[in-house]
Amino acid sequence: MKIVLDTNVLLSSYLFQGYTAEVFDHVWLNHEIIVSEWILEEFREVCSRKFKIKDKEILEVLDHLKSGAKVYQPKGLPPKVSADPDDDNILHIAVFSKADWILSGDSDLLKLKQFQKIEIISPREYKLKFLV
Repeated sequence: MKIVLDTNVLLSSYLFQGYTAEVFDHVWLNHEIIVSEWILEEFREVCSRKFKIKDKEILEVLDHLKSGAKVYQPKGLPPKVSADPDDDNILHIAVFSKADWILSGDSDLLKLKQFQKIEIISPREYKLKFLV
C-alpha cells in the first residue's frame, strides 16, 4: 500500500519513543512511504525551530527518510478543503501520488476519515489494525 506520512507522524516517530515509532517502523518495512518536498521542509523547519535540533542531525534524518520513501513534488495547487492550508498540502500529495492512505495525527484531517477514496487514519488506528 502507498501511505502518505503527515509531518506530525514523522516528528513523533523520529523524536519520541512510543507507538508512533513502532507504527512508523512497520510502515517502513511493509508499505510504500510517500512524502513531498513540502512535508520534508516542514519537518526540517519544526525540528530546527521548535526542538532546536542541529541542521546536521536533521539532514541525516532526512537523508535516511529519502532513502526509503518516495518523494513527490505535486503539480498544481492543493485543493481548498480544510481551514488549514497545511492539511490541504497533505491531501494534495495523497491525491497526486495515488496513495491508499494518509497516516496523520491531525484532528482536522482525521475528522474527514476519507478524501477521494483515500483513507485517513491515525497511528493508533493503524496499530490496532496491524500490530495488535
